[in-house]
Amino acid sequence: MEKRAFQPEKRDDAIHVASMVLGPALDAMVTWNCRHLANENNKRYLKGLTIAEGYSFNFQIITPEEAIIYD
Repeated sequence: MEKRAFQPEKRDDAIHVASMVLGPALDAMVTWNCRHLANENNKRYLKGLTIAEGYSFNFQIITPEEAIIYD
C-alpha cells in the first residue's frame, strides 16, 4: 500500500497478493479481477515491486479461463 501499487479501496487485492507472496507453496492466484490483478501491465509492476522489496514472485496471476485444463 505504501508503494501505491493498490488504491486504498483495493486493500483486499493487496492482501490477496501479499498472501501469495508470503505463501510460496501456491503456483497460481486465480482471479476475475482483470482490471487490477490479471492485467499484464499490473502483473509486471507487482512482480518488479515484490522482487525489489526482497521477496520472490513464484506464482502466476491468472483468470479462471486460464486455469481450466481441457483434455
